[in-house]
Amino acid sequence: MLYRNIAEIVEHIRLSLDLKYASRSVVWDINIDEGCVVVGDRFYLEGAISALVDNAIKYTNDNPIVSIKASTKSGYTYISIQDNG
Repeated sequence: MLYRNIAEIVEHIRLSLDLKYASRSVVWDINIDEGCVVVGDRFYLEGAISALVDNAIKYTNDNPIVSIKASTKSGYTYISIQDNG
């Protein structure tokens, strides 16, 4: 099994989308519990999270605020993505 660190994946996505949307001044609210991991293919995990965050930025009129939270409870990892659009 391949465990993937959610904080690393989210940071990679944030850096990538900050470049893509440099003119939008995206505000990030990232709160990921330490040691938060999932089992899965990094390519697909990153693609799924990136698509959600990209849409959150793309469809917010002005000053996008993107909130990404991840936590582990009872052996499950929960990831939430929220925006102000």
